[in-house]
Amino acid sequence: MKNLFLSICLIIPLIAFGQKENETYKNVSDGLIRMFNAENYAGVYEMYSPVLRKFQNQEESQKYLSNVRNKYGKITECQFIKFQQNFGVYQATAEKGTLLIRISLDDQRRLVALNFSPKK
Repeated sequence: MKNLFLSICLIIPLIAFGQKENETYKNVSDGLIRMFNAENYAGVYEMYSPVLRKFQNQEESQKYLSNVRNKYGKITECQFIKFQQNFGVYQATAEKGTLLIRISLDDQRRLVALNFSPKK
């Protein structure tokens, strides 16, 4: 009985404070994956905020996304993992491997940051 009570006390905070993907991040990540798979890199660039566009122009963005697509192939599954600092972190399963996608959004639901990296 003592162990059961202790187990319940340890599990309740995990359930109560578990991170959930919000609807905004879900919609943006779904659109991002759809355009990425269709090789619509211009569409992805249109999702960029003015801040991100200062750091990466359309040509650089296309090259970056194309390199990721060539390395991993189409993304077949993508699921939310957690929020880490200002990023929504997703684990994506692609044709040629598994990767992490980190996105950060501004108030207008535009991408402030976008990063693809291998899952370690």
